[in-house]
Amino acid sequence: VTDDGGSSGRLRRELGVLPPGDIRSCIAALADDEDLLTRLFQYRFPGGGALDGHSFGNLFLSALTGITGDFHQAILTAED
Repeated sequence: VTDDGGSSGRLRRELGVLPPGDIRSCIAALADDEDLLTRLFQYRFPGGGALDGHSFGNLFLSALTGITGDFHQAILTAED
């Protein structure tokens, strides 16, 4: 996992999670309903607020990390 800029870097600094951007891209690329899930996971929130620039996929993986307590487990959970 090498992505630490933009949304991934902010989540790493603010939540202490591993940068989720690279994993997000892989999940989106391997999704069964590729078009919808790719668009969903790559969607970036606009607007200049706290979510500005964050991708849905990064937030999703960060939330799963918080729920499971482990980044690797979050990835396995997302595969389901």
